[in-house]
Amino acid sequence: MTSQVRVLVLGAGGELGARVCRLVAQVEGAEVLGASRSARGLAGVPMQRADVTDGSSVARLLAAGDLVVNCVGPFHYDQTPLVAACIAARAHYCDLADDVAFAERVREAAVAHGARAAGVFV
Repeated sequence: MTSQVRVLVLGAGGELGARVCRLVAQVEGAEVLGASRSARGLAGVPMQRADVTDGSSVARLLAAGDLVVNCVGPFHYDQTPLVAACIAARAHYCDLADDVAFAERVREAAVAHGARAAGVFV
């Protein structure tokens, strides 16, 4: 028996997010949920409205054990509310940022909000 993992793809309305949704949908045991500011996205993928700069809009979509894949770029915004919401919900976080400074700020937010103690991978 395979356990189900829910993968929340932020930025699912964009090109990269849509590609991630299609790939995740092919993985056995994975349930994909897309999210974007407009809640418009890929046919066949359930979509919700969420804004990565508003942690509460993402938090309402999270549950313990979820995986959040952040495809929202460009990566020039404050990701702290998003990372904090993931840690509070005990949801794992991954982003596709190619910006070293952004990745370092994600690491700092993870440390500041106790990701390790919560058992959350960031």
